[in-house]
Amino acid sequence: MAALRSPQSAASTIVRVLHSTLFRSSFSTSSVAAGSLRVGLLVKRNPVVLRELSEFESSYYTYRDARERGESRLFNSEFYFKKGTVAEARFQEGSAVAESESQKRLASGVAGLAPLEIEDPDLKNLKKADRVTDVDHTGNLQSLNRQLHRTLYLVVKDPSVSEDKKGWKLPDGSVKDDESLKQAAERHAEETCGGDIELWVVGNAPVGHHIQANSDKIFFMKGHIISGNVEINKRIASNHAWLTKQELKDYLAPDYFASVSRMMSEL
Repeated sequence: MAALRSPQSAASTIVRVLHSTLFRSSFSTSSVAAGSLRVGLLVKRNPVVLRELSEFESSYYTYRDARERGESRLFNSEFYFKKGTVAEARFQEGSAVAESESQKRLASGVAGLAPLEIEDPDLKNLKKADRVTDVDHTGNLQSLNRQLHRTLYLVVKDPSVSEDKKGWKLPDGSVKDDESLKQAAERHAEETCGGDIELWVVGNAPVGHHIQANSDKIFFMKGHIISGNVEINKRIASNHAWLTKQELKDYLAPDYFASVSRMMSEL
């Protein structure tokens, strides 16, 4: 007579079996019916520049840096300058002036704390590039040189839909029986975006999913654009765009956006 297993032992066995079935071969799809499973690509371009600081943030960093400079201990010149030399005298003279200025700024309160001034003439003459590019002015949504301080996501347009803000979605496609989700994502990236673009598909596990009206399930793999430009395959999509999360809300269907927005950064 077979020995009876405890409920805990039986549950542990079931969990192990389910885990090995679901995650075998990096999400292999050999046991999934054809057409019922699709893979999507969440391709992103990370911010290129830092965003503008708010007034509060700018005031805080100015205050912090000035306090640090004003209250830091003076450099001990005995380690590097021989007593009685001209070099020591010059250093002490400069230190006295710096200490005096620091004390004045600290005594005058937060309003008197100024940012650190750049003394190098070459650095002083550097001109900062404008955060707003020519592409931002022209409104070219296909360029990666827009919204440099934000994360952009790649979307493509269904060629059968003619309306401007309808028919948009993240790139997706079917999964072959002998493919993992990562392999299928890399194949669809090349088929949809062309061979000029270089993408890095991160990991073997999806970052989210969406269930379509016909019950097909789309599992999304995260990817980063490394270099190149999208050369859209007109047989698969009629257009493409790089949009922020907030812009995507106007282009994607509400239920679709609700699913994919959970995988996206707010910045």
